Amino acid sequence: MLAFDSNSAIKLRLTKIQRGGAGGRDEAKLTIRKKMNAASEAAATLMKGGTIECIIDLYHEHVTASILCLSAVASTASRDHGGRKTDVEASPTRVAS
Repeated sequence: MLAFDSNSAIKLRLTKIQRGGAGGRDEAKLTIRKKMNAASEAAATLMKGGTIECIIDLYHEHVTASILCLSAVASTASRDHGGRKTDVEASPTRVAS
């Protein structure tokens, strides 16, 4: 489900940004670039007669790809910290109801 997966991607992305350094800075820039590209892709899809369902599917593909990429980075970072999780990784994810 897109809402749940988006929440997971946001958590992973913010964890990476929180670590700071060049990796955090690069992730912040990449986030903005990805958002702009996704919005452009959605607009182009609508202009070509695409449906809202098609756009949601496109966004879900992007979010899923981000989760896979960020999860690989997060597992590498955990190993780099001796398997200990950072405060953000260890805290439970809150979902607004």
